[in-house]
Amino acid sequence: MSDYDEYFADDILLDDQTLAVLDQEEQKYLSQAVNPAPPPAKRQKTDDGWTVGIGSQAAPVRVTDCLPEISLTLDGSYGVLGNASMPPAPSGIPPKPQSAKNGPAAGTRFDQLPAPALVLPSVTVQRVPAPVTSRNTTTTSFQHRSRSRPPSNSQSRPPTVQRPNSRGHTVQALAENRAHLTPPPWLPSPPVRGSNHVDRPHELEIQLEELKQKLAQVSKENQEMQAALQEAMTVRMAKEGEVTVLRKYAEKVAQEHAAQLAKLKAAREEAEAKQVRMQKEMRDEVERLKTQFLFKESARKPPPSTRPKKSSKEPPSIFISTPSQPRWPIHQDASSTAQAHVDEMSTAGPSHGNLREVRKSPQVKRAYILPGFQNTFNDTTPLRASQRRQGKGKQSAVESVPMYEPPSGHHYAEPVSPVSPLRRMQSANGEVNMNSLVKDTFTESAHVPDADGDVDMTSGTAEDGNGISVEEDHDADEVYSIEPPDWKGELNRMVLMHCLPACTTLTIQMLLGAPVSSELGEGLWETYLGSCTRMLEVIANTTQSGDWRYTVERVSQSLVTMVPVLRAANAFLPLATLFNMMAVLIYSLPDFGSVILSQPFDTQTADCRVLVFLCGIILDQREIEKQPSHETLATEVVTLLEALSFTVDSELVDKLAYIPRHRQVLMYLFRGNQPSSLLARSARLLVVLASHRKLCRFLISMPDPDLPPEEKTAEPQKIPIIERLCLYLMDCNRKDAEYKDAKTSILTFFTLLSISQPDVHAHLVTSTTVIPSLVFFITQLTTAFWEDDEELLAATSEEVSLAIRTLNQTVFLLHHLVFTSVPFLNLRQKLHAPYHRLFHGLLHMFIVTFGRLSYGEAPEWIDRQGRIDLVSSTDMARDLLDHVVDGPEADRTWQAYQIDGEGSNETDEEEMEEQLLGERI
Repeated sequence: MSDYDEYFADDILLDDQTLAVLDQEEQKYLSQAVNPAPPPAKRQKTDDGWTVGIGSQAAPVRVTDCLPEISLTLDGSYGVLGNASMPPAPSGIPPKPQSAKNGPAAGTRFDQLPAPALVLPSVTVQRVPAPVTSRNTTTTSFQHRSRSRPPSNSQSRPPTVQRPNSRGHTVQALAENRAHLTPPPWLPSPPVRGSNHVDRPHELEIQLEELKQKLAQVSKENQEMQAALQEAMTVRMAKEGEVTVLRKYAEKVAQEHAAQLAKLKAAREEAEAKQVRMQKEMRDEVERLKTQFLFKESARKPPPSTRPKKSSKEPPSIFISTPSQPRWPIHQDASSTAQAHVDEMSTAGPSHGNLREVRKSPQVKRAYILPGFQNTFNDTTPLRASQRRQGKGKQSAVESVPMYEPPSGHHYAEPVSPVSPLRRMQSANGEVNMNSLVKDTFTESAHVPDADGDVDMTSGTAEDGNGISVEEDHDADEVYSIEPPDWKGELNRMVLMHCLPACTTLTIQMLLGAPVSSELGEGLWETYLGSCTRMLEVIANTTQSGDWRYTVERVSQSLVTMVPVLRAANAFLPLATLFNMMAVLIYSLPDFGSVILSQPFDTQTADCRVLVFLCGIILDQREIEKQPSHETLATEVVTLLEALSFTVDSELVDKLAYIPRHRQVLMYLFRGNQPSSLLARSARLLVVLASHRKLCRFLISMPDPDLPPEEKTAEPQKIPIIERLCLYLMDCNRKDAEYKDAKTSILTFFTLLSISQPDVHAHLVTSTTVIPSLVFFITQLTTAFWEDDEELLAATSEEVSLAIRTLNQTVFLLHHLVFTSVPFLNLRQKLHAPYHRLFHGLLHMFIVTFGRLSYGEAPEWIDRQGRIDLVSSTDMARDLLDHVVDGPEADRTWQAYQIDGEGSNETDEEEMEEQLLGERI
């Protein structure tokens, strides 16, 4: 082992970083090494340390900082001491144990006696400096750099040594060898360091200063670069920001302008509606005043000058007199004027009798008052209307009784009822009635000022000698008024006489004979019986005919209560009949629909009771389809919903939101296996619901604005009901009339949604199926016209006109959706990226279809009016085509529909005039 140092080269220099790595690896190895089990404790540790006992292993030899730290023990292993930075503990070499024959204490135990630390012999072995060799230098350098390593676990116990034998010279040689190998620890020696270690800190400081200068320079350059970058970004943002700001401002102005236009349009529509309503009210008021004036004119008598002068071919009718009729005295001045007129009229034709003179009564003066007013200064009591009618009846009863000629010198003016001008002026044979002329003359002469200067307004009231006021003209006070309708009687008649159009049995009989028994349970039979009883009691009761509201509430409540009972009993035909009767009552009677909608389902919710029942029946349609009368029931359910939606008041529109809020209800109404008649009625129901703007948001599944943001989960691009309607719109397999009506209703529904609210319009445009389905539908219609479809050629003119109107309606709707959006919709991109595989090649369909509508000639087999209607949508179709196609592609589209010779620049003036006048279609 003396050549151990030869394994290391002389040029190995371990710096601090290498030593740290070595220490780290050593610590890692020590931490992973398994500690051996400690020996059993024999005695406690003492403060003065532990000494090696007799027969124990020899303690490792410790060296100073200046000497090598690796030593060779007696058992052939190496011993490594602790960190050199700590002061070494003084240790001594225990003396050799004395033999048993050399001392008396040989037989005692060594561990029981205190064994003080022994030092080496007094002979001091000084270290002789040896020539520095590569081996010594390497060993010293390695030992110096490994001083800081902690001692390994193997150093915790003393290395084993061989027991000294009896030979004295061997032990002495070993002691001398150890004295030469291991110097005593109390001899300090300065550490030996090379020249590299002396210059190393200075070089590191220089390198550190250089690195600091480089770091400062790099930081400065980085700051300069950051400032230049920020300046460049500022210049760029200043250039691009102006354009962006202007664009955003233009968009904002456009949006505000569109909103203001919408508001102005709504205000204009409201003002126009108000103006129309006021004009209608004014016309009604004018008609009322005209009617009132006509009644007043018919009660008054025209002056004699306006009457035709006819000669009497026959003698006038004999004047009659009623005994019970009082004869009215006339004022002296008025009587003289009347007498003059009578004399004039009597000389106009042949006289066949003498006229009776009017009785003169100077004691009584006629009292004329305004119509509808009475003189409160007189104590007289005017005749009642019953007495007037009674006197009038007596007069008409005895009108044909002849009277004797009164005494000469007296003339009497007998009042005649002016039923009509013809009856007043002529007799039955067409001659002039002198009796009426005398009476008219008296009436006109009565409107003269009296002694006080007042004009008498009434012409038929006078007072006799007893102060009794009587009336001359009874029909003048008769006012004919239209009596209000008897709604109670109409209700009774409809309930008792209603019958389903497809049945012959009355509805009341079917309801009273419905298969409802006590086996249903839960008191349904008693509820149904009580509802029928209450309804019949209200119908049979005539004492409360004036309380119309009470009657409607009782009857409607009874009818609505019957619905769940009939549904539980599976009586579908009586249930359908009940729904039809309720729809008829809603359309015919006032307040009936509002009363039905006002009935809540329960106290916890405000949902309408009848709507809950109807929606439940729609959701149970699969079970109801097993019954024979399921189609009738489904049709009547939709009919009743349409009646409620059509006649609803503005305050109860929110009640109808229960229908669109339940999406499954509308989806069940538009299932694929529904008949065309039910689809047409369901589409018409959607149109009626969309006519209420409050319901449009719910119809397309838009979130309620009153809900919190976390509950708004609507996706604008996927609207289930809209996608279902678009599929029906594109279906070309069904061609019956009812299915065509359903398609027209779907187009009307889309139109109402687009004009209801701006956000609803935007929500509808963002759908992935609405605009592509409209283009697809227009393609189907134009293909039938321009490719001479056999079915369309064999159709009637009404069906052809309906197809043209449907085409124009679809083109108008597409134009409205595209050009009313802010900003305009990118139609080309929407056609390039179809949502469904059915829309592949949609751009080609669009170019062909709208090229035909824009530049193509109308088919010649269509009649004149149909061709005019077909060409009316040319401008809108051309706008849509120019919005999608431009440049050479648009020119080629135009050239494809030009006939030879029409592409020249020279245009015939006659053709232009014919086109402007609409002669050439």
